[in-house]
Amino acid sequence: MPDAHTSLTLQMLEWIQQQSPSYRNVLDTWQSTCPRLCIWEDACADGLINCDGGSAGLVTVTAKGREMLLGAVKVPVFFPSLKSIDKA
Repeated sequence: MPDAHTSLTLQMLEWIQQQSPSYRNVLDTWQSTCPRLCIWEDACADGLINCDGGSAGLVTVTAKGREMLLGAVKVPVFFPSLKSIDKA
């Protein structure tokens, strides 16, 4: 199971991919003042997202971000402690 930072990063990437939000909307939603959970800043630094057009532009998920999403195990957000269920 991914750690909290990775889980939030995946959540943000999925949200961006579905919404195609503006830069301002993403910052309002995902910017953090908590130094332990700087999801937006880390995603930018890791090349997972792209913003063309500066603050007036749209934010998109990069190829690297899409690869991260494709490689992720999908666990429902409302069941964060859910682990795999073995079928006998």
